[in-house]
Amino acid sequence: MDAKVNKKAKATGKDKRRKVELGVKAGEPLTAKLVVTRGNKRVGAPKKKELKPGKRTLAVKIRRNVGPRRVKAELKMTDEAGNKKVAKRKTRIRG
Repeated sequence: MDAKVNKKAKATGKDKRRKVELGVKAGEPLTAKLVVTRGNKRVGAPKKKELKPGKRTLAVKIRRNVGPRRVKAELKMTDEAGNKKVAKRKTRIRG
């Protein structure tokens, strides 16, 4: 699998517009799923996308009832041949 994930996940926005973003540089078409959790609970709806080669960004909107603390972003990627790769990053959500 020819894909590189950014070293840091980025939490942006305030109040209703909070989101966690993670960048990917794909060398081939792949399917990516971004899940953001705190402990065992998801803090936003998972985002699944078909990515074309090149620099791409996936973002998950954070629910309003989630307070400011650290979260874990997990990106699962699968290419057309079925090869899989998982990248885990941590970031901090602001209030």
